[in-house]
Amino acid sequence: MEAMTIVLIDDQPFFLLFMEEMIKSIEFPMPIETKTFRNSEDALDYIEENNVDMIISDYIMPDMNGIELLKEVRQLPDKESVIFIMVTAEHARNIKREALALGATDFLTKPLDKLEFIPKVRNLLRLRLKERLLKNKAQLLKYEIDRSLKEIKMRDREIILRLSMAAEFRDEMTGHHIERVASYSQLIAQKLGYSDTFCENIYLAAPLHDIGKIAIPDSILKKKGKLTPEEMEIMKKHTIYGYRLLANSKVKVLEMAARIALYHHENWDGSGYPYGLKGKAIPVEARIVSVADVFDALGEARPYKKGWDIHSVFDFIRENAGKKFDPQIVDVFLSSKEEVLKIKERLSAENIAENPLLNDHIDFKPPPIAT
Repeated sequence: MEAMTIVLIDDQPFFLLFMEEMIKSIEFPMPIETKTFRNSEDALDYIEENNVDMIISDYIMPDMNGIELLKEVRQLPDKESVIFIMVTAEHARNIKREALALGATDFLTKPLDKLEFIPKVRNLLRLRLKERLLKNKAQLLKYEIDRSLKEIKMRDREIILRLSMAAEFRDEMTGHHIERVASYSQLIAQKLGYSDTFCENIYLAAPLHDIGKIAIPDSILKKKGKLTPEEMEIMKKHTIYGYRLLANSKVKVLEMAARIALYHHENWDGSGYPYGLKGKAIPVEARIVSVADVFDALGEARPYKKGWDIHSVFDFIRENAGKKFDPQIVDVFLSSKEEVLKIKERLSAENIAENPLLNDHIDFKPPPIAT
């Protein structure tokens, strides 16, 4: 911890020197530094810019008296608990009352008495030291809590992102689809004015929108031709499978991810699946991911289709506002076109590393076996 700092204010050099000498004789578990001033304005400038533990000021000063200085000090940020000792005349009862009302800690009487000065200053410094120790302990505790929460969030984020890679591994032709969907969804949520927590959660939850595809047979999931009606009904069940996998979690992100997985194929006009929900009956996070998912999926080449050009994709999103998509979300998405294209460029296959799970050229060496 830093040394204890005492500011001494008196227009008489003799009293400043006398107080300094008495303070030097105080036995204390840590160093005590003194700063002396012969006018209150210079002292106030120092107090405002530095950490101070105690102020001992004469009441009678030529520029700003002790009461006026006390008022100024108590209005400074983080200075409301600084010990303030007013030096007054013996008979100055009205001054003492006013000083107490303004937050003075204690008083000393001129002429200064060494037998009063030393124990009073020492005892008040001890109280100040305890306060500093408690404050430092609270700050240390807050730091440890913040660090632990950050580690938990990083761990949860890694687990969720690795889980989302399972769906990408099954459907490898999607490339970096899930990463772009996450970023588009976060952008839309931000533009809609949702909280930082909601925006962070949807970024983490959106990649799990198709996690239910891990339960779909390869013969359907990777079929190069058009699905039959029967196969399409099986494909539609990935929404329910995804929900079953993620539901009933106590983790907020996974709760959101479960809703997204179940409802991201519902349509604004009620024509979607699995339940044919309509309008705002569809959770907003699912409505957001629906736009992000379709936008990115249409532009991608898949085993069963060619990728659309970007203008056609934007046209499709616009034309389906109020039908497939929430019109407000479409408006926000289209008004953010430049930012959307920057995300698309940044997360294109050419600009980011390939998924290591899908890269057969990477040599995975098993860890050494402990003996």
